[in-house]
Amino acid sequence: MAPKFGTSGLRGLVTELTPALVADHVAGFLAACETGGAVWVGRDLRPSSPEIAEQVIATCRGRGVDVVDAGVLPTPALAL
Repeated sequence: MAPKFGTSGLRGLVTELTPALVADHVAGFLAACETGGAVWVGRDLRPSSPEIAEQVIATCRGRGVDVVDAGVLPTPALAL
């Protein structure tokens, strides 16, 4: 099953979440959503999370958006 975007964000097998795909989805998010000039990035404890988070951070910074790296935390804490 190919990765898809839903209410919980980009979902798919980690082997299909390539850096280019992640960057494209982040670029789309930045184009569609008002960020106030900054994006908060969090991650969970899965082994793939640091690499995906780094791609998100690099894409945001590459587009001139400040990033707050919140590290490992539960999704509700990041939303708060």
